[in-house]
Amino acid sequence: MNIVTQEAKKKQAIVKYAEKNGKSKASRKYGVSLSSVKRWCKKYDGTWQSLLDKSHRPHSHPNRHTSKEERQIKNSFQKEFERYGWYGVYSDLLGKGYTRSFSGMVYAAKRMGLSKKKKPQKRSRVHRRYPELLEPGEKVQIDVKEVPYNCLRGNVLRDGKHI
Repeated sequence: MNIVTQEAKKKQAIVKYAEKNGKSKASRKYGVSLSSVKRWCKKYDGTWQSLLDKSHRPHSHPNRHTSKEERQIKNSFQKEFERYGWYGVYSDLLGKGYTRSFSGMVYAAKRMGLSKKKKPQKRSRVHRRYPELLEPGEKVQIDVKEVPYNCLRGNVLRDGKHI
């Protein structure tokens, strides 16, 4: 059970207590304002789902781009973005009488779905540093170690070979 459900069930318990004992007594017992208890009682229809909080998100915004501005952004994007990027789109819009900010234009374009994120390209293994070897032993690395003279023993010491 998540926190939203728990809160709704707590409100349901308060409303049921308020129906039996009165709203002011319920508000004192549970430590909730009387106006909240009255609002919940009015909203309650017998199920705890009716006491869930509604969204506080606004339905619209007064400063949102107009449909004319969105058309301008779309046309400029199709014309300029490929070659000049966001700044080219913005400068083209400024020439057409666009008065909003650069970041507002980018936000509106992304909201309209004009800018798709590019997928990261996978690195191909085609360009190799060394050519492909065809035979075993074609390329061998040998490390050479110098052995000090006082470490030589046996035949090597007698032959006078010193590497």
